[in-house]
Amino acid sequence: MTTLTAEQVAAKSAKNRAARCPTLADVVRAGSFSAAFAAKRAKPAKLKRGSEGEELLALQLRASKICGWQREFRFHPTRRWRLDFAFPIQKLGIEIEGGSWSGGRHTRGAGFEADCCKYNALALAGWRVLRFTPAMVKSGRALNDIQQALL
Repeated sequence: MTTLTAEQVAAKSAKNRAARCPTLADVVRAGSFSAAFAAKRAKPAKLKRGSEGEELLALQLRASKICGWQREFRFHPTRRWRLDFAFPIQKLGIEIEGGSWSGGRHTRGAGFEADCCKYNALALAGWRVLRFTPAMVKSGRALNDIQQALL
């Protein structure tokens, strides 16, 4: 176990603060310092393997060199709601709705109602949400719509 000197601790602390502070470009993109700071402060959730549609969209976003997105983004301060993908600075959320043809959670009563509450909370907070099925991801339509929304 190594022991850090006071200077090393101070340098590490300053580096961590700098990593959390938004740049001028972040503020301009977000429209305000508070929005840029919130986007910078947001901690990504522990990565879990997503559905096939989510994994494919992540691959497409990387291949298209689209940056600024996070997976499993927790957008609400008290609820445990998460977006499959989020562009926090642009306040753009992406949801991949699985089970649309098989009677999955998103199409049944309680699950559908819970999704409505989540989407309404996003709208009230000023977010835009794009919803896609895995087939839309596979066809490339999802990536095309995301690119248009980011223009």
